[in-house]
Amino acid sequence: MDQKLIKSWVSPPLILSALVLVLWFSWRAILGFILHALLIVAEVLELAIDHLLENVLHLEGHSAQMYTAWIGVGAFISLTAYSYSHARQYLFAKFQTWDKFVFVLKGWAREHWLTLALPLLVLLITASIF
Repeated sequence: MDQKLIKSWVSPPLILSALVLVLWFSWRAILGFILHALLIVAEVLELAIDHLLENVLHLEGHSAQMYTAWIGVGAFISLTAYSYSHARQYLFAKFQTWDKFVFVLKGWAREHWLTLALPLLVLLITASIF
């Protein structure tokens, strides 16, 4: 096969456009998979903490489950507060004002217009057909 033809089909805007289309049409399946994987990880951690509390602190089953639940709530609140504060600091340090954010966003859209336009074109075509 011609190398020039292969390079034209393997261009970053085309690959990114295909990825956007795949994510657009299968976001429910991908989100379901990610949430299911997070649930499994949380259950394994909960089971490990539960058994650790039962064996190390010699707690009964119900008491260990209550401590595990409160540990989980504390970890969730701590992780949420940590993520919020770091995201806010990052965004404020990067943009300082809303006008600068809009300016950067418009520049990014002008730079990547082809990557944004191809999926929208395919979406319009599929919406008009179906």
